[in-house]
Amino acid sequence: RIDGLNLPPADPDLVAAAPNAASPDYATQGISYISAFVPDQWNGLPVGFQTAFFNTVTCADAFGTDPCDPTLLPALALELWGLPTSLPTADPLNADFVYQRFSRGIMHYSRATGRTQGLLVGDWLKRVIVGGDPAADLGAEVRRSPFFGQYAPTRPLGLDRPIDLPDTSLAQAFRADTLAAAQLVPQATALAVAQTQTALALNATAAVFTATAFTATQTALPAVLTATAQAGGGAQMPRPIIGQPIPGQQNPRGGLPNSTPSSVVSDIPVVNVGCIGDEQMWFVPKKPNIGVHTDISVTSQRHHDITAMKLTGPLDPGSATEHVGPLGFVWTWTIVPTIEAFYEWTFYADGLRPCITSGFNARAPLGATPTPTITPQPTNTPGSTATPTPTVVPVPSITRIVPESGPCGSLVTIFGHGFGSPPSTFGTSALIASPSDGTHGMFVNGGSDTSLSAQIPSTGLTGANTAHTVQVVSNGGVSNTVSFVVTGGSATSTC
Repeated sequence: RIDGLNLPPADPDLVAAAPNAASPDYATQGISYISAFVPDQWNGLPVGFQTAFFNTVTCADAFGTDPCDPTLLPALALELWGLPTSLPTADPLNADFVYQRFSRGIMHYSRATGRTQGLLVGDWLKRVIVGGDPAADLGAEVRRSPFFGQYAPTRPLGLDRPIDLPDTSLAQAFRADTLAAAQLVPQATALAVAQTQTALALNATAAVFTATAFTATQTALPAVLTATAQAGGGAQMPRPIIGQPIPGQQNPRGGLPNSTPSSVVSDIPVVNVGCIGDEQMWFVPKKPNIGVHTDISVTSQRHHDITAMKLTGPLDPGSATEHVGPLGFVWTWTIVPTIEAFYEWTFYADGLRPCITSGFNARAPLGATPTPTITPQPTNTPGSTATPTPTVVPVPSITRIVPESGPCGSLVTIFGHGFGSPPSTFGTSALIASPSDGTHGMFVNGGSDTSLSAQIPSTGLTGANTAHTVQVVSNGGVSNTVSFVVTGGSATSTC
């Protein structure tokens, strides 16, 4: 019972006779079952349940502007509604209404309007989640539901009792305007939801700055909290965002903000089981430039232990900050790429077992000029004259080329070391050669000491998947070679 409607319960005999969803021909059996037990005419009334069922999905819904296959539409309707779990049933308190219940919805026929449509059971569930008094006739059992009254926009994940709904976030579930439009709460309450969310963000920011003042005199914290509670009529001070860095504190690894996990405490339990499998890694910006602060964030629905986790990569990321977002818990590190290269990162939830590995290519800013190098200064040595100290140029070395094959004129990246920073300071160049084509120079677009961006020559090379070797030459010597296959063309022609 809800909102004065007396809805039919599931019929155990009908459910037991239903086709098995694991059957190979379940779709065919299910559609036949619908034809047999979902009528258009019932007790002399044109309930239209079967027609409404098969007309649920249209060609435009399923195929858009592509050619439509109407024979697939009944199976798609079966996916949406499921099988009937009751026979048509009249409302015992309202002879105008007839219902039929399905696995995933309830159809409703009104004799007064002649219309057949689905009941908006999702709105009822929304009212249960928001809480309050969703319907006087729902009964006391709904208040024991794990969904009842769970929506709490001012709490982490938007949940009032997260232990009752694991793997769930309601942080983005509802907006104030949708709550008011659905008449789930009065307009004033809907506005209060938005105002509360804004106030929460402001309070969290204020709490961080308050934590700064308390850090130096932790022993005075109880007295300050007592004074705050008395001044505010007993109101508790807002909790700071979990793991939020304290303003003014510097990270010895490059001056970036450092987290202070010991200064705040989360009331959500930590799950010490290593990787969960839902960890994701995000980079902001997605395509970082050299010298630009880049945030590396890892998200998980579980609360990993920030004191045990680790992020490894080509730079020291320092400590993480922790907060709660739409995807659950978020841990963020901030680094600054220093050279053009691929930066690969691996996240460890327990410091031992890798959970996820990802990375990004850092590139020079648009319009950037080569970084000037320091001119060697002469060193005074015993004797009548000063002897300049020579600059030692290392021999270049190649580890790999990406991609390992491509057509003439394609761009490649050569990874290794000893190329010079920038490569022009070492007189670095790249060569490609084969027994049939001889040696050709490659145009170097730029790079760093560990990577070169170069272009395969547009002419003079034999295609047809011909193997060539690539080599880097600098003032320090000649590197090893790596293989590159030139694709396209033919064995008798050059590109």
